[in-house]
Amino acid sequence: MAFGNVLRTSALTGIVDFQRAALAFGTLLERSGDSGVIDLGPLYDFLMEQGATEHAVVEVIVFLKSRQARFNVEMTMPARLSALTQQDFDSIVLAFTSRGAGTGTRAGTPGPGPREPSTAMPASSPSSSSTSSSSSSSSSSSSSSSYSSSSADADFGGGEAKKRKALIGVLVLVGALAVANFVYDQVTKEPPPEPQKLVDPAGLQCTSAVVSNNTLICKMTAAQFSAEPPAAMKVRGEVTKTAMGSKGVTRILVMSEEDGSVKAVY
Repeated sequence: MAFGNVLRTSALTGIVDFQRAALAFGTLLERSGDSGVIDLGPLYDFLMEQGATEHAVVEVIVFLKSRQARFNVEMTMPARLSALTQQDFDSIVLAFTSRGAGTGTRAGTPGPGPREPSTAMPASSPSSSSTSSSSSSSSSSSSSSSYSSSSADADFGGGEAKKRKALIGVLVLVGALAVANFVYDQVTKEPPPEPQKLVDPAGLQCTSAVVSNNTLICKMTAAQFSAEPPAAMKVRGEVTKTAMGSKGVTRILVMSEEDGSVKAVY
């Protein structure tokens, strides 16, 4: 899954610099290291600092958390979002995936939820009315007892109906969420990063390189990167970008082999 697709589906379009946001997220992934755990708090703070609304940022953070397995890491939620319930979480993911799948759900509009159960009282049976009417002439206490028993039965039946309707509503919500997740994954699915072997001596000398989402990610050691002045390194970057143009590369991201930090963007 590409982080760029998540941003394009979100309500951050036109507000947040997608390139800077992608670099921030990529840095988090690189720094996860052997632990395989990243804290989404810094990304939340970064997006808020760009002037985005809290609702739009929460959507992105929650959706990323729901897709942590696709990024092969475990993501921890920001402490300020600890009050979100599982129902809140599922509703946000459903609304987000529905929008991404092209259903027309607008940002900020929650997805479909369970309908409120009917509170109408079931009608009394003809036999109850007849029995109550015939016994009223002989004993008022017997009539009152019969009415109370009938009312209790009706209330019990209504409560069971409410429980069944609530359960059906929950199942519908879970099913809709699963379908929306599947459709979103199919629509936004991208091929995995493709390893590259760079052989041009005039280009960048990467220790490893992969192409993902039209970007060549080139890893270099600190010694390699500092061996030449920035202007000369930029020329090498342009040579490599031109050579990789046939594979759709439009940008090169140079990252540190040692700590995963971003060294340059060409």
